[in-house]
Amino acid sequence: MNKILLVALLSVVVSCENKKTSSQKVDSSKVYTYDFQSDSINPIDVSAYYSNEEFKLEKQLIPINKEEFDKDSADFTNNFISKPDLLKDRDSLALPYGTIKFIKRKQRDRDDFTDYRYMGFAPNLDSHLLSIDLYDGSYTLILNDKLYTYGVVDGEPIFSLDNKNFATFRNDEGHSSSLTLYAISEQSFSFEKFLWSDEHLIESVFWNSENKLVISLLAIESGATTYYKINI
Repeated sequence: MNKILLVALLSVVVSCENKKTSSQKVDSSKVYTYDFQSDSINPIDVSAYYSNEEFKLEKQLIPINKEEFDKDSADFTNNFISKPDLLKDRDSLALPYGTIKFIKRKQRDRDDFTDYRYMGFAPNLDSHLLSIDLYDGSYTLILNDKLYTYGVVDGEPIFSLDNKNFATFRNDEGHSSSLTLYAISEQSFSFEKFLWSDEHLIESVFWNSENKLVISLLAIESGATTYYKINI
């Protein structure tokens, strides 16, 4: 448990605080610089969740069989518009309010390695999704299309079919995992729930047609894969 708490304090960073420009006026000639390594984000302190057994992932699980899992998986499409990587050969993105320049550090043997990859557009957030690829994992930058406003979440957002929630998950060095749930309202998002496990790693997560989370888990000790709906 101590190792998991250390991970919570040092590396589980989820941010739903948006950064805004001081002016609400749109100026398409402006140039903004975004650097994940130096621009502040507001981490949610999840360490208290690890001391509360009620937030263990295993307490929220309803077993299902593989056939049900496979059917739900085949029916699911992540609810954002996937687009080609607009940052593959460049370091800037032009939006209605200006140009965003991203600071890349592409030496893979350095701890500050940072690269950005354009994923697509999320209409339910009116935002562009960009993967921030780091030396030890990845985050997603959720960048508003109309104003220079953004948030950062740990992992890739997995959107519900009713556009009311999204989830992210993380596996930490093979010894623990976590699942974070966010609520969506008026094209903005907020932290809702955090679940953790020291017994399983998360293989995949998606939403079924009833807007319930479905998950496949890998047991850390036995290596067995099991399938569940999440009771949240």
